[in-house]
Amino acid sequence: MLDIGYREIRSPSDCSLLQKDLDTLVKWSKTWGMMFNIKCNVISITNATKKIHHQYSMHNEPLNSIDSCVYRGVTVNSRLRWNQHIDRRLHSRLTMMYKITNKLVEVPQKYHPVPRPQNSARGHPRQFQRFQPTVDAFKYAFLPRTIPAWNALPQAVAEAGSLDIFK
Repeated sequence: MLDIGYREIRSPSDCSLLQKDLDTLVKWSKTWGMMFNIKCNVISITNATKKIHHQYSMHNEPLNSIDSCVYRGVTVNSRLRWNQHIDRRLHSRLTMMYKITNKLVEVPQKYHPVPRPQNSARGHPRQFQRFQPTVDAFKYAFLPRTIPAWNALPQAVAEAGSLDIFK
């Protein structure tokens, strides 16, 4: 299974070479009866201020040009910045925390976060006690990384009536 193809593009002639590579793949797929799924996309990864644009195609169908994609669980964007990946992972962790606190997933009670005492006037009433890990390996685990973000949520979000509303 081919899930990624690439070529360094420094000039318009490199674009032509990449298109030739795509045409060769299409020819190969026809020879062996293995058609490509034309949900293929093109992402140009560069920090250059002036990009070289080219409309690539497969089977005479233009390929979509995109700014970011998820590749093997990692969000890659055209500038190789991590912000979209970090935001996506944070959203996933907060969604899992919502599921745990609302018993939408089965997690043993000993792994549940500990509610924070209600004597604080700041934040929402569904906050949890923060961990002070002494081991670096635990510092990057689910609860120590997620609880500060969960505690910072607005009350209306933390107390959402359903997962769809939370998201």
